Amino acid sequence: MIISIRGTSGTGKTTLARRVLFDEGVYGPARQVYKERRRVPLYYVREALAPGRRGIAILGSYENTTGGCDTISGNDIPFEMMRVIHDSYDCFFEGLLMSAEQHRTAKLHRDGYPVHLFYLNLSLEECLRSVEIRRAARGVTAPLNPKTTASRHSALRHHPPRFLAMGVNVGVGDRLAAERWLRGLGVLPPIEEETK
Repeated sequence: MIISIRGTSGTGKTTLARRVLFDEGVYGPARQVYKERRRVPLYYVREALAPGRRGIAILGSYENTTGGCDTISGNDIPFEMMRVIHDSYDCFFEGLLMSAEQHRTAKLHRDGYPVHLFYLNLSLEECLRSVEIRRAARGVTAPLNPKTTASRHSALRHHPPRFLAMGVNVGVGDRLAAERWLRGLGVLPPIEEETK
């Protein structure tokens, strides 16, 4: 599987990625994979705990507050990496720049890779509120210009129907819906109520 969480700033993409990276129950501890002359990991690998299951590679670095594929230079590189890594591991990726990526993702699907996309559709007001909280935590006092976030928020609404029409597995919803979707794919552990 190739799994991508998409959404504009403040939707919670990185929080969900950290769940895949650190939650216990499905995978073992994360191992950092570095590239020469790179100070932060290029990606992480977690081996599956259940026999016969594939492990997962989480692309990008999560050593700082924000992370994901936006820590990798060049939009082509994560997609080239996935084509290599997917021989051995499922791949998970997110990032603000990756959220708007359609062409390379569609090519992965056309080339036969099992692509799964989830679009976080929080309200613009909630996204901007989350961005403001994150900026305040980092000590940023300059006023927020909401135009870029608003533009991305509007544009992303058109992507899910296009991928659905191609036959891609697409989910849309809030953070809780995204967690349920990830559990359904088996990359997050089921909650106790679901296992009874």
